[in-house]
Amino acid sequence: ADLMLPGVGRVPPIDFGRGRLFAVVVPGNPAPIAIGEAEMSSAEVRDAGGAGGKGRFLRILTSYRDALWDYAASHASRPPLVPNEGFLEKGVVPIGGDAGESDESDDESGGDEEAAASDVESDDDAVNKAVAGLTIDGGDDGDAEGAEEGAEEGTETPPRQLTSAEMDALIESAVLQALSRDRTIDDKSLPMLGTAFWARHVNPSRPAGTTPLDIKRSTYKKMSALLKHVHKMGWATCKEDKRTKETAVTGIVRSHPDVRGHTPHGTA
Repeated sequence: ADLMLPGVGRVPPIDFGRGRLFAVVVPGNPAPIAIGEAEMSSAEVRDAGGAGGKGRFLRILTSYRDALWDYAASHASRPPLVPNEGFLEKGVVPIGGDAGESDESDDESGGDEEAAASDVESDDDAVNKAVAGLTIDGGDDGDAEGAEEGAEEGTETPPRQLTSAEMDALIESAVLQALSRDRTIDDKSLPMLGTAFWARHVNPSRPAGTTPLDIKRSTYKKMSALLKHVHKMGWATCKEDKRTKETAVTGIVRSHPDVRGHTPHGTA
């Protein structure tokens, strides 16, 4: 959903026009949860009553746990992801208790310095880090629920990390599921880069209830090695672009016994 002025806790004390990019943060947590494009200028925001006024302030372009986030998180070549502090599965919560006070002090003592930094970032078309105040649904209960969940989880045995061979088996099962069951992979969509094949088809085809696929924890280590294996097994034809060095899936061998005889499983 877009960010309306009633949900804004503070607007940076700078002049800006429509189309400027801003980062949205939860009070008490400095890590951005969304990126939005201003649909109002600073003058229009003031005329509408400022933060808490009326009107659509930001058109949200991307946010925590949306499709773009999921695509990046599942990208085969990504580095290991470590969640920011306070970023929970159900939402984002503050990591400190002085969010309101720090907002007021920023307006009084740090406004000029913050505005200067924002202007520099804007000149480089970078994201402005100065907006604070998106209210998270259930935010008041999030801390208590998170604490209860953490206490319960603390009494459980941590999940065992899969071996490389077990990760190989999961990946190969997901590949066969994608090749045999995912009807969105047709000849018209080929050739398809290996990274797109992985993110759109393989990772979503992993068995339900299993850990997310991580090619770096398998024996393949790289997408190119996995696709070479798929090609060698005869499940699909794959080819490396000599110029870009990227490997693409160029065809699916649907008649292969492994593909044709794959037993479908529930997916994550």
